Amino acid sequence: MRTPLLPMPVEVPVGAVLPYAGPINACTRSALAAQGWLFCDGAQVSAVTYPALYALIGPLYGTPVTQGDPPATLFYLPDYRGAFLRGVNQDATRPPDGKGLRDPDADTRLSARYGSSGQGEGNQGNSVGSQQLDAFQKHEHRYTQPQQTSEVPGDQAPPVQLGLATQPADTDGVVAAKGGDTPRAEAETRPLNVYVNFIIKAQATVLAPNAAAVAVCQNLKDCWGAAGSETCKGGGGTSS
Repeated sequence: MRTPLLPMPVEVPVGAVLPYAGPINACTRSALAAQGWLFCDGAQVSAVTYPALYALIGPLYGTPVTQGDPPATLFYLPDYRGAFLRGVNQDATRPPDGKGLRDPDADTRLSARYGSSGQGEGNQGNSVGSQQLDAFQKHEHRYTQPQQTSEVPGDQAPPVQLGLATQPADTDGVVAAKGGDTPRAEAETRPLNVYVNFIIKAQATVLAPNAAAVAVCQNLKDCWGAAGSETCKGGGGTSS
């Protein structure tokens, strides 16, 4: 008789980021915080409450600030809302010839909290925490250039140059291959994607469940809905 395999304990390091399939609202924030997880929304959190995470990321996502008496240090969480995550390029090059970085614009990446000038707080360039704005790769299309033509109306007459008039106009269509599907033209270039919330492991210690949250949101369905509209806050979702 085989001995059944015992479950292995899973150690999730502080600073690990995971996609979270549930909504983020007052109910789920309390439940996640009790398990040591925070929502990656760029919020300020206390270095006293989350010393391990502060020791790990410190100013990477914005310069820590102090407030209160005695002063307490607050630092910024990463903000992954509405963004795709990308591995730091470091020195990785493009296959197969190894010429150029996989991210050719790695050195010009913006800081984690950038302003209109492109400057801001936090890491920038080829470093964790930096970010890029959306872009479309440079390219060009072949086209036929109109040429001015001339005609000779008779044997004795000089050539007559036929003028070529052009008038600028906005396009009202999109380029599509003949017989292909209708292209989806939108405000950004993107692949098929699904929304998730990203959460970060902020402390290793698992706390006792938040008694107030448990009392208000006893049914998990109470946590359904957008922030501020879940049933335990007076609307949205489904309760039973």
